[in-house]
Amino acid sequence: MKKRQTYDERANQFVRAVDIIQTVVMASMEFQDAHKAVMKQGFEEMKRMSLNPEPQFRRIASLRYLEEHVLGGWSDATGPDADRVWAEIQKQGLPYHRKDVLAVVLKRKRIKDQHEFDYVTDNIVIAEQENRITKEQAVALDAMLMKFQGR
Repeated sequence: MKKRQTYDERANQFVRAVDIIQTVVMASMEFQDAHKAVMKQGFEEMKRMSLNPEPQFRRIASLRYLEEHVLGGWSDATGPDADRVWAEIQKQGLPYHRKDVLAVVLKRKRIKDQHEFDYVTDNIVIAEQENRITKEQAVALDAMLMKFQGR
């Protein structure tokens, strides 16, 4: 039987993932020093919010929002920095996996929750511009966005 994960266990895993991302970003030549400083503040805030949440947010469901916020962008990112982040996350045995949310939604033919809705909304145009999805897939995703909103 699988042991149920506690909030603290999950939060510590998230902090380890954030530390990996922060290490990669700080060593990267892709980001300017000013941008690195802002990102470092953001990483520290995410870690603080996960380790010391307000009582009403001390739930794994709340922690998933932070995970999606931080890790979501790295799922779609390309290049050596993103590859290093995901390789190290896997090497350390953390429970996070790189996934193509747009492909998952297209295969399922529906948006299942607010996280996916936000992700599709934020990435549909970029994915089409980068030729990761076709015009037809963009139209299908747009229809799914409208259906999720009840239109």
